[in-house]
Amino acid sequence: DRLTLTIGGRVARTKSSFSNSQDGPLNFGPLASSGSTRETPFTPKFGASYKPDEHSLVYANVAKGFRPGGGNTAVSALCGPDLGDLGIPTVPPSYKSDHVWSYEVGAKKASGDGRLNVQASAFVIDWSNIQQSLPLVRCGFAFTANLGKAVSKGFDAQLSVQPVDGLTLRGSLAYTDAHYTRTVVAGSGALLVSKGD
Repeated sequence: DRLTLTIGGRVARTKSSFSNSQDGPLNFGPLASSGSTRETPFTPKFGASYKPDEHSLVYANVAKGFRPGGGNTAVSALCGPDLGDLGIPTVPPSYKSDHVWSYEVGAKKASGDGRLNVQASAFVIDWSNIQQSLPLVRCGFAFTANLGKAVSKGFDAQLSVQPVDGLTLRGSLAYTDAHYTRTVVAGSGALLVSKGD
């Protein structure tokens, strides 16, 4: 009666279609593009929580999440040199979903009279296939691509004290360190993402 286990999973079916038409003097002539994406991501979740007493809780969670992919619009023929720098002939018509694995542990403790509450947690998030906007600097366009991996680590702590009726004092402390875990270069050797950024 003190231990709770959670096991779950979700299967999503994502479909999108897109079409784009654009023109104008800054567009350097009419452009059109269209396409579609289709994915079936699975996102599991696992959790455990334990209550040593009625005023305490410790827990751990592991879960996966995702963000759907999408489409890119066409770019001007003037973007050829920019695309050449990236080692690609044209902008990819679509990009895929990115996903995270989240790992969290935490604890909560309250005094018997409820005047003192303490909470703390720590987390690690692994982010893969990151959707990143790539600017084509010389021609003024941009597109989205899946680039590299990142990790985010941190913790937070919260304290709440009620010294007298009608007065509550609260304080919190949090820290996060997030950075790319690998360097990504284009087919031409151009640097896109630097490890540690």
